[in-house]
Amino acid sequence: MLSVWLSALAGGFLYFALHLTASGSFPRPLTAAQERECLQKIKEGDQQARDYFIEHNLRLVAHIIKKYYTQADNQEDLISIGTIGLIKAVNTFRADRGIKLATYASRCIENEILMYFRSQRKLQGEVSLSDAIDTDKEGGSLYLLDVVGTDDTMLSDLQDREEQLLLNLGGTAVGTGINAASAFVRSVVPILAEMTGIPFAQSDNLIDATQNLDCYVSLSSALKSCGVSLSKICNDLRLMSSGPRDGLGEINLPARQNGSSIMPGKVNPVIAEVVNQIAFRLIGFDTTVTMAAEAGQLELNAFEPVIFDSLCQGMAQLTNGLRTLTDHCVSGIVANVALCREEINRSVGIVTALCPLIGYDAACSLAKESLRTRVPVGQLAVERGLLTAEQAEAALDPMRMTIIPENE
Repeated sequence: MLSVWLSALAGGFLYFALHLTASGSFPRPLTAAQERECLQKIKEGDQQARDYFIEHNLRLVAHIIKKYYTQADNQEDLISIGTIGLIKAVNTFRADRGIKLATYASRCIENEILMYFRSQRKLQGEVSLSDAIDTDKEGGSLYLLDVVGTDDTMLSDLQDREEQLLLNLGGTAVGTGINAASAFVRSVVPILAEMTGIPFAQSDNLIDATQNLDCYVSLSSALKSCGVSLSKICNDLRLMSSGPRDGLGEINLPARQNGSSIMPGKVNPVIAEVVNQIAFRLIGFDTTVTMAAEAGQLELNAFEPVIFDSLCQGMAQLTNGLRTLTDHCVSGIVANVALCREEINRSVGIVTALCPLIGYDAACSLAKESLRTRVPVGQLAVERGLLTAEQAEAALDPMRMTIIPENE
């Protein structure tokens, strides 16, 4: 079924690919208004609008394939493959999903290219990053590792994305496909990909994909990492808002409750504390998923229910927690500017900024005297004749202290 469908697609986009290679240029992208008009016509079944829309988005295909092709002779192949992804995106795009068409189309194009590479790998065998794939202008060997590069995360991102789209559907209980019709095994994943618009692919090894649940462990770990980072942020918010008398009091969090049940007027940082507790649960869910994935025996794992329950609860709670934190806490934070400025002016620690100007020993002396007399370090530096008032003010400017110098 999939091969027939792709053959039909080929007839539709071949003109565009030939047009591109013949003229060497692309039609100009559509304006936002033209794009909306085209999408509406496509929704109404206008085939000409669909072809027009695809033709004017070929620039996106060409832009994406730049990081994949290494030789001139495979550029046209990748344009064709990428155009299939673009056509799939146009056919399955839904504006009500809350995602931009360009973002959705880019994902479909990249995933179509990835599936093409996977199919090539099946035919050609495994490829090593150390394999020579071409020669450079000087005649030296060009290796796959040179093309992929090691200064970014493209390779790992592609591998992660590819693994996330692999399904074990069709393997039945233990991955062998026993009692499943061969037509079902072959077609279930392609049909699911077509229905959802997400380029799923069937795992090369259904037995491994069935008995090993490492993909769920990776997902759970990502949820936990997000939760831990959010919890750290909430800890900072709670500390910075502590007070108003005996704490830091640098910021005010929105009051979301009447106050303490025993201390009149006290406002608890309840939203931040809610997110803290969500993070604690995510850590617990991750432990559950880890233990359940490890507890499988041979081809079966009887503990998938608790894995799915933990992941679903974790994703739901994290999503709700993020929305709550954003809408009911972060968006209403107010800085206590006057208090912060006062704390900076009487801080002894800022003497560190004077070390390059007056030396470490002199800065230590200023710090000790400031602690003893409660006179600001900048004022003491001026009184001792170590700095002018302008120099002290510039060196102790808190905004200047927060600028991270660029690497030369």
